[in-house]
Amino acid sequence: MGKTATPSKKPNSSTISKAIKKPRRLRPKRPLTGYFWYLKERRSGLARERPEMKNKDMIRKMAEEWKALNKEKQKAFLQKAEEDKKRYEQELKIMGGKCKKRKDSSDSVDSTK
Repeated sequence: MGKTATPSKKPNSSTISKAIKKPRRLRPKRPLTGYFWYLKERRSGLARERPEMKNKDMIRKMAEEWKALNKEKQKAFLQKAEEDKKRYEQELKIMGGKCKKRKDSSDSVDSTK
């Protein structure tokens, strides 16, 4: 009797990556720009106005609206962005040296070779 080949069970790539990933460091959430504050506020209203609209089309529409907004109306959202940036910087100071930027790959080159 010959052996029948059975497919080997290989772990799913997402399973592997979940096992390898390190826990995320606690760090402050990055600040939003004025444009993203506008999107955040406008999205729910636009979704109620036009529920049949796809997300991709909503983003296009909101981008056009943002470009058409006069500077006075944009100013409110840009002010929220400045406040959010201050919050972020303050939280970074509280965290101290725990939140560092990643080194570039060029920094990690071994110079002893």
